[in-house]
Order: sequence, then structure tokens, then C-alpha cells
Amino acid sequence: MRPWGLPAGTSTSSQVLRGSTWWEKFHWLAAVITNPVVNGVKDTPTRRVINRAVKFLSTPRTCFAFVVDDHHQLACLFAGSPEESWSRAADYSAQLHISTSTSLSGASSA
Repeated sequence: MRPWGLPAGTSTSSQVLRGSTWWEKFHWLAAVITNPVVNGVKDTPTRRVINRAVKFLSTPRTCFAFVVDDHHQLACLFAGSPEESWSRAADYSAQLHISTSTSLSGASSA
């Protein structure tokens, strides 16, 4: 059985990295960062690489960043520069989806 996330025909990370294009290596590396490290965190190594790479583009860029709710329905849509709309959607998603231990405990302020 091949590990989740690896291309068909590969069984180890060394096989992925040895015969892959730079994009496949980058994508694979981004995928192996575990969810607790990425979910709810806006400044990740992957995001830094993407933001640095797009500075080389001379074409106008527009991003439509969206968040879905727990019922898979559109909760919000932000449009504008990729940096701004992505950041706003990430903030909204954090408010909508990420619970803190205080909210989970049911504690109320007196």
C-alpha cells in the first residue's frame, strides 16, 4: 500500500524527491507539514514561498478567496489582491472553524 499523498507508483518520500520536478517536490513538502502546524496559521513556509514567487509576476492579479461553513455552504467571499483577500478569508475561517479550549469548556465569565 502506498502512503497517502504520494504519486501512484511510489512508496517512499525518497522516491518522490529523487525523480520529481521542483513543483512536485514543493507540493509534496507542503503536504507533509501536519494539520496542527498549518490549520489556523497564516504565516507558513509554504505561504512565504508562494508570496515571494508571485512578486516575479508582472500581470495584474485578483483573488477570490472563500470560506465554507460546516454544511459546505458558502459562508463568505473576499475579492481583491491575493494577499489581502486570502488574509481576510483566513481570519474569517479562524473565527468560524477554530475553537479555543475556553469555548470548549463551557466556562462563562462572571
